[in-house]
Amino acid sequence: MPGPKEAKTSEINSYLRPLVDELEKLYKGVRVQTYQCPNGTTIHAALFMVACDIPAARKVCGFMSHISTNACHKCNRQFSQLAGTSSVNYSGFDFSKWLLRTKNDNCKNAEVWRNATTEAERHRLEVENGVCWSELHRLQYFDVVRCMIIDPMHNLFLGTAKRIMEKWVADGLIDNKKLVAMQKIVENMTLLPDYTMLRSKISKGFPFMKADEWKSWCLVYSPVVLQGVLPKQKFENWMFFVNACRFLTKPNVSKDDVQSAHIALEKFGKGCERLYSKDLLSPNMHLHLHLRDTIKDFGPVYGYWLFSFERYNSVLKNINTNRRSGFEMTYMKTFIEDTRKGDFVHNFLKTSGPFNFSGIFDKLVTGYSPADSTTSTALYNWLSLPDFLDAAKNPNLSIRGNKPLPPSALPLQKKAYEMMPRQEYDCLVGYYQAVYNDPTISSCKDVIQDTAFVNDWIEMLKSVNLLGQTFKGSRGTNGRGSYIQAMFIEGRNGAKYAYVGEIQYLFVHSFSPLVSTPHHRTPQSSQHTFAYVKWYKASKETSRKIAGVEIWDVAFSLPDFQSILPVHRILLPVAIVDHTTLRNISKKLIVPLPRKLYF
Repeated sequence: MPGPKEAKTSEINSYLRPLVDELEKLYKGVRVQTYQCPNGTTIHAALFMVACDIPAARKVCGFMSHISTNACHKCNRQFSQLAGTSSVNYSGFDFSKWLLRTKNDNCKNAEVWRNATTEAERHRLEVENGVCWSELHRLQYFDVVRCMIIDPMHNLFLGTAKRIMEKWVADGLIDNKKLVAMQKIVENMTLLPDYTMLRSKISKGFPFMKADEWKSWCLVYSPVVLQGVLPKQKFENWMFFVNACRFLTKPNVSKDDVQSAHIALEKFGKGCERLYSKDLLSPNMHLHLHLRDTIKDFGPVYGYWLFSFERYNSVLKNINTNRRSGFEMTYMKTFIEDTRKGDFVHNFLKTSGPFNFSGIFDKLVTGYSPADSTTSTALYNWLSLPDFLDAAKNPNLSIRGNKPLPPSALPLQKKAYEMMPRQEYDCLVGYYQAVYNDPTISSCKDVIQDTAFVNDWIEMLKSVNLLGQTFKGSRGTNGRGSYIQAMFIEGRNGAKYAYVGEIQYLFVHSFSPLVSTPHHRTPQSSQHTFAYVKWYKASKETSRKIAGVEIWDVAFSLPDFQSILPVHRILLPVAIVDHTTLRNISKKLIVPLPRKLYF
């Protein structure tokens, strides 16, 4: 839409009208020629959702501004104004008392507004119902109440996280001295590669923070640095919000996760109402309690939150134009050039002439990974996804490391063979003896006739991608992606416990026992994929439990056969930072993070 200013609510419909005209035709079906159907085939399309920040979404879908006293597009709550101001009072977080809007009532109210003959009558209806006419109401199948989503990126991170930090600073709870101290605590924190590091922004007062930076602040940094800085009640209340974000930002969520997040957000809202002045309460805080319905309707937040839109805004801004011809043509030309460049490199240059330039040209095109189609397809056909997921959660299962890996891990990018260091090799021999229940398995240094022996040559891996989550070894890297949790059985009572460790390196090793194993419904490969892990010693300290932060000793346990971990058994990635207790004892603070699971 042309600028230089945003369109008014009354002007939005002029832009929506031709779009809705086409959407109506697409819903009925249009005839289109395709490569597979040169004579044409009928294509149907439907509008699925409207995803915007609050001001834009309200204008597009025909709801009132967030400064209205009827400001929610999900429920019919009538808000009052704060005494002596024009600001809205968003207090009242008892969700059970809220009356939700319905599609039928919304359509009726929109029709009544459209048929009103005077501006005064329309204004009265807006105050009464919080609804005006939108061209989207012409789409009979489209429910503007349910399908106008609440964007979690704006709602959680750019909304509440930013607002409450500004409140703490304004009230003097966090001053410049505390900001500098907080930055010092986490300056050496090791995060996952897909989390943005706040190298200096905490000490500078969080200037120009982007959404992914607020996400890192909420999920990783704030639980570590705010305990002891905020008053106890306010910190505990903040952790309700953090825990809700932890549930909601999981790539795969259960109904129980969504319900737990909803309960935590309701407690957070009531806590804010009790601990702060009412001018802190915002429309985003009210909308927190409607996130549950959005997720029930549309699934995990990764499918629709606006991080990708913000990223593509940056892409669009960086496309050079001559400011003369239409931007649309310039953009499509650039997009097609980039796409064709990839096709050209992969399909032509690799087969032209006697010289192979693939190593050079692969660097020109991002996101390409040549696959060993024979191996990948064969192993993928035998992969049981439930079994693979259970391998990480259930240490009672017999996981030897030779079961199929998901297609995201293939082909494994192996390095040249190298000899395993003796101490680590002894751990590998002990591992095979334990998992194959065969103490006669020997090392290549002590070969006994008629016994299986373990060779000491391995193929190192730079990294392994398990369903979207990339893990790598710490040797020769900055450690990002090398800190993990894995489940073990502890003691005679069979209790399960998650241990924290640092992957030193990932490797592939080939071994076949002489003793035949019981019949398996999947083929048993001789190729085993492992991580060599140093495990931290457990600590009895639990002073950070309320923040979901674990405390571990800085020392590693002595290496043994459990230092060899099949990559199938990696449970979670973690963030880690050094910590000194009040008694001047060095510890490690661990923040478990959600694991990506993209199927």
